[in-house]
Amino acid sequence: MIVAVKILKDDIEYRPTFDQEIQLLKKLQDHANVIKLIGVISEPSYCCTVTELMRQDLLNYLQEWPEGSNDTVEQLDRSLVTFALHVTRAMEYLKHQQVVHRDIAARNILISFDDVAKIADFGLSRDVYQKGQYQRHPTGGMLVPVRWMAPEALSAGVYSHESDIWSYGVLLWEMATRGDTPYPEFRSLEPAFLVQKLTMGHRMSKPRHCTEDIYGLMRHCWNNNPEERISPSGLVNNISRFEKFNKGMFFKAGQ
Repeated sequence: MIVAVKILKDDIEYRPTFDQEIQLLKKLQDHANVIKLIGVISEPSYCCTVTELMRQDLLNYLQEWPEGSNDTVEQLDRSLVTFALHVTRAMEYLKHQQVVHRDIAARNILISFDDVAKIADFGLSRDVYQKGQYQRHPTGGMLVPVRWMAPEALSAGVYSHESDIWSYGVLLWEMATRGDTPYPEFRSLEPAFLVQKLTMGHRMSKPRHCTEDIYGLMRHCWNNNPEERISPSGLVNNISRFEKFNKGMFFKAGQ
């Protein structure tokens, strides 16, 4: 069996979150859209997880997709509808298991060799921090994915299934822009600044070629009141309806 191995070496600071990821992956082994844990090796000087090997992450998938004809766009659209549905099914399962992910983003969605999307990185893995997507939170000093976080998570460190839904809305925006960085209108983004903007009603605008349907789902995910955000089951139902049409969810016809 060909597998993927993630190793943490000589880094005591991140060992607790790595251990947390292991415990969560051991708990979440009954769903087709969650990365499968095969084994764990734990030694005093290092530890590693062994998981199923996936083809690539969704962010690279989006950014590497070739520009081309309308047929190519329609093919991408159909694939993204399927991936979006896979992620919502995984989130529905996580809610049932009472697990909050805290980092739903394209970089943490992995695509298998047979085109199945799976949620991964349950321990806020530090291997992507060098890409500039994580900043220190002013209250706790923890590295957090500011541009994907709900207002209550940014301001008070409150994470919930509803804050994951907010992040899912940002994931949809990433998919509709083929992998752009969220909030491109802000060059630098401190947590307090973003909280202020979001509280005042600022939201990312609809991507240029995005449909009203998918943007409407984003806005439903971005309600200031967590209790008024759409549920994972609501997302499954909505995206399942889109999948039946087999095209046109993410991109307008002819784009």
